[in-house]
Amino acid sequence: RVSIRHPEALRDQATDVERSVDRFTFGALLPGRRYTIQLTTLSGLRGEEHPTESLATAPTHVWTRPLPPANLTAARVTATSAHVVWDAPTP
Repeated sequence: RVSIRHPEALRDQATDVERSVDRFTFGALLPGRRYTIQLTTLSGLRGEEHPTESLATAPTHVWTRPLPPANLTAARVTATSAHVVWDAPTP
């Protein structure tokens, strides 16, 4: 089971993967945010059995890339200076 959590989320987003899987891509993440990812192993997933879960790996923290500013313009450019203006990123 691989799980990811954003600090403002109410709960983890977790996905059970097959034993042979050694990579996973989470989608629909928010830009410029810190996420915590953990991995656990499960046993007993056949039929009516309840899975036994291992201790989780140490958490790995990742930051998604922030959105870039928009509408960058330069004005009043001289030999030694330039005045620049931009709009904040919009999600």
